[in-house]
Amino acid sequence: MSPLRTSQLAKSGASKSPSPLRKQISLGITPPGLLPHVWKSEAEAREHGVPAEVCLILQNPTRASHYAFVSLDKPPRGATDAYTELLQLGAHQVPLKWVQNHWQLILWKLAAYVASDPRQVQVYWHWDRVLCDLRYRYEREVHKKERSVIKRMQEEPQQFTKPMILCVHQILRFDDTSEKGASLVLQLTDGWYKVRAELDASLRQAVERRKIRLGHKLAIACAKGTHVLDAVYTSDLLLSSNATWLAAWDAKLGEQPHAPVSSLGRLVPEGGLVARIDVLADRVYPMGYMEGELDAKGALVFRGPQYGADEEQERQQAWEARLDRARAYLAEVAPRLERAAAWLEARCHMDYEGAATAGM
Repeated sequence: MSPLRTSQLAKSGASKSPSPLRKQISLGITPPGLLPHVWKSEAEAREHGVPAEVCLILQNPTRASHYAFVSLDKPPRGATDAYTELLQLGAHQVPLKWVQNHWQLILWKLAAYVASDPRQVQVYWHWDRVLCDLRYRYEREVHKKERSVIKRMQEEPQQFTKPMILCVHQILRFDDTSEKGASLVLQLTDGWYKVRAELDASLRQAVERRKIRLGHKLAIACAKGTHVLDAVYTSDLLLSSNATWLAAWDAKLGEQPHAPVSSLGRLVPEGGLVARIDVLADRVYPMGYMEGELDAKGALVFRGPQYGADEEQERQQAWEARLDRARAYLAEVAPRLERAAAWLEARCHMDYEGAATAGM
């Protein structure tokens, strides 16, 4: 057999049995995170053409609120200038607070685009692109009445329980709190608005071990809240370990058609409710029965041995037989009891009338 033919057979065998890497790609299992490529350091990113302001915004997204674009022929223009220009274009139905919120999130998104491909810095990182995104969001939210998942979650009167995917926008630590476990709070975003979320013990450990970091996407199964522009300063969203998953870096933010399926291996005792779980019944045990009695406090106490369905059926039949005998006996003695009651009532009536006559 020639080496060429051996190579062809090896390729044919490889196509029938895909490698683990190809299997992971086909299943969509990708490392979580905001970007498909992460620079090892800021210096490396700068060497490849990533602007310094982009690196600073990715390290701390709140810096985007104070960023202003500078050009040679115009003064610096920031969120306030964008609000003024929107007013000139006829966008009078949103406050300055709305523009400041979206200004920060749009710049964070564009900074991620530039960091992933520094060659596109002239395409994404300029004033006109940000203003175009603001006009697009105004059109969808004001004119088309479309609401993002956080806006609906915070403003709907009933509890919002649909699954969603949110991105970690900030990891906040408070040292002056007196509540146990409340010193670590995540600020999450759906790309349009932000909301703070408290964590249970398992998720706090994941944050401390850097399993959950800035830019990671989380699949969440339940939430509720208040007004959307004020919700960023509250912690109405409580994340539980059994209903929270790390999502893929390219997962679409917002509402999802269904929650991810959990396995028994990832559940923790203090992890709260489980959204979905896929199990296989390996063995079905017969129904067991025990006799219960009420104690002096009214609590149900089970005593005696357990027994199966056949014995329970025999006990039920024996109990029904005793019940039938008791009913038959009661039906037999009922007439005699009625006659005795009538005689006793008449005798008492006669004694009462005699006592009344003697008293007169």
